[in-house]
Amino acid sequence: AMFPPSRAGTRSCRAPPARLRYTMAHVRVVIGLACLGSPSVGWLSSSPARGVPTRLRPLRVVSEPPLNTRSLEPTPDDSDNTVLEQPGVFRATDDDETRLVAAVERGNFWELDRSPNASVPVHYSFVDGTKLRRTSAPASAPVVFLHGFGAGEFHFEGNMAAVAAATGRRCYGMDLVAQGRSWPRAREELAGLRVGADTWLTQLEKFLEEVVGERAVLAGNSLGGFLATVVAARRPDLVAGLFLLNPTPFWGFVREESRLWDARLPAPAGPRTLGALWFDALRDEKTVQRLLRQVYASPERCDDRLVRQILDAARSSSFGPEAFTSILFSPAAPETFEDALQTAFFDHDVPVALVFGREDPWVSPPWGQRAHRRLDRRAPYFELSPTGHCPHHESPLATNYLLCDWLETMPTLASDDATAVLDVRPNSGSSSTSDLWRPATSPTDRRVVVIREDDGRDVTIARVDGAPRNLVERAALAVWG
Repeated sequence: AMFPPSRAGTRSCRAPPARLRYTMAHVRVVIGLACLGSPSVGWLSSSPARGVPTRLRPLRVVSEPPLNTRSLEPTPDDSDNTVLEQPGVFRATDDDETRLVAAVERGNFWELDRSPNASVPVHYSFVDGTKLRRTSAPASAPVVFLHGFGAGEFHFEGNMAAVAAATGRRCYGMDLVAQGRSWPRAREELAGLRVGADTWLTQLEKFLEEVVGERAVLAGNSLGGFLATVVAARRPDLVAGLFLLNPTPFWGFVREESRLWDARLPAPAGPRTLGALWFDALRDEKTVQRLLRQVYASPERCDDRLVRQILDAARSSSFGPEAFTSILFSPAAPETFEDALQTAFFDHDVPVALVFGREDPWVSPPWGQRAHRRLDRRAPYFELSPTGHCPHHESPLATNYLLCDWLETMPTLASDDATAVLDVRPNSGSSSTSDLWRPATSPTDRRVVVIREDDGRDVTIARVDGAPRNLVERAALAVWG
């Protein structure tokens, strides 16, 4: 049966047959295992872009003191490619950079209430962009950054302060329970705790209610993107927009609670032994380096500092093996990523931007194209190259540029026209500053911006139609629809 129509139009996908659903479930498990330490699933990857187009619509850079905040506007003439070196929204003077680093408040803790069980401390960082941006700006929705599995809010240290300063918004970075610095402090706090999608979703909802206190834009990578999407579908009153960075299209190995153990701690001896062995293997330094090099297109970006941050988070609590065991056995969320994405976008009019690192071997472009098709190609779909699974960390200047520009335009669907997409500035009603936001009309219709990162790499941001471009992507379209 087709999905019911919504105010913005009808959903375009048909539920797959039962046999295909079982097959897709097996595929999910295989890729999930790969994401937790097995060899990369390279057959889903698409070949990287070779170079950039030779002719681009040039862009004019407009400076805004004191942080040289820049926006981009198309100019009427044609010329050669424009490479934006050190866009001011992400770069500043040494004094300003020092001020930005100092502005981030780390070490904040909030208690996740689990009555009647003991609460669990949740670590988060915060930066108030209204105090960094000296120019007056109307109040805007805050931004909450959500990390992927095994990382923490530290993964967004190149994004939070820069985005806050450029946009004048409050920005938060939160560690998921049993990740980063959000760990139970005593064994009694483990009682009844199930570390998995249900706990993380509840954590995110309560964090938005109790700490943020208003609708927020959720910028989530990998697992963080999945959680953000489900919360937007469940609680649109808490979510003002979704900026999804290579969101994982599924989470959890089982669809329902196991008859042997419901994944609530403490764990039985058998599962605990398995989880401890697997966890110890994953938090080995060489294993972390190998996994990072699999998913980063630029190996120099996964340096010793990042490895140290990940290992410190994994080793910061003696409860790590037990928490990881609970993760392995926790049931998946009842909503699928695609159902939640369609509900948030079509039924609740939540603005969505899909941003994918093109060289990601785990959540590769076919996944992004599939999500784009599920939204009838109405939400903007971008690919960053060369960039892998974590665009915000590997290519922070390009990601910050795209996020800041999207926050200013915040595309919304036109309620009276099933084919139109309106690009608006919520506070002024003026049109978008960047040609990136004009919808793509064909696979060859590519608007491109090139950002030069601090390490000298030129990262291409391309808004593409999302249609298949090679054999692998055509095969994915034929199987998935």
